[in-house]
Amino acid sequence: MSYAEASFPVTVVELQISTEDLTSLSGDLLSTASDTGNGEQTLGLVANIASVLDLSGTSDGNATERSAEDLAAQTALVDNLMAATLDAASLVGTGSSTEATSQVLSTMSTITGDPASLSSDSQTGALGLLGNVVGGASENGIDPDAAASTASTVSSLLDASLFATNETDTGLGGQMAGTVGSLAGAMIAKAYGGQSQSVSSANMELTATRTDCGTRGDGAFGVPSGGPGVSSMPEA
Repeated sequence: MSYAEASFPVTVVELQISTEDLTSLSGDLLSTASDTGNGEQTLGLVANIASVLDLSGTSDGNATERSAEDLAAQTALVDNLMAATLDAASLVGTGSSTEATSQVLSTMSTITGDPASLSSDSQTGALGLLGNVVGGASENGIDPDAAASTASTVSSLLDASLFATNETDTGLGGQMAGTVGSLAGAMIAKAYGGQSQSVSSANMELTATRTDCGTRGDGAFGVPSGGPGVSSMPEA
């Protein structure tokens, strides 16, 4: 066992970095990570960089006031993070790995946390990736945390400029509706008949119920041929 003990007062100095400097630093780091071809490493790096920013749009529960220059710099950084996420997602095998699916959806939730920082390109990229990843999870399903991440991203996109200024755009609405429908299917992909799963965020509440026999395709509904307390059934 180890421990630390301070005999004198300790001063912790907060490290501050401008968004411009963070953009420059992250660009070098993301480029290096991309060269390795390791999607998981890149996604982890994206999440770490995004955590330095206040992508919730608030600070201590109050709306964060930013100058136009600060917002433009943050938007540019988010664009870089989104581009790196789109590239990394193609490397981690979201269609066959629930862990990869969860990591991508969690990263997406983090970098889309502030709708005001999402450019049109980032919104389009996020919506496309979200639909592909969630749609690809229809067979293996997604866990509650991944569903919550998806709901958070959906909520942020609905508050962002594309949906806020194009409420009657049937193409956008249809794409989002398809994503939400895929989410419902993925939530109950491994459920038994009659089981339900729910998820909610600021702009979305969703409950999905399995109405068929679900995953009980392993003979769970069959009549056993014998066993303790069960007589063997006669041949037909």
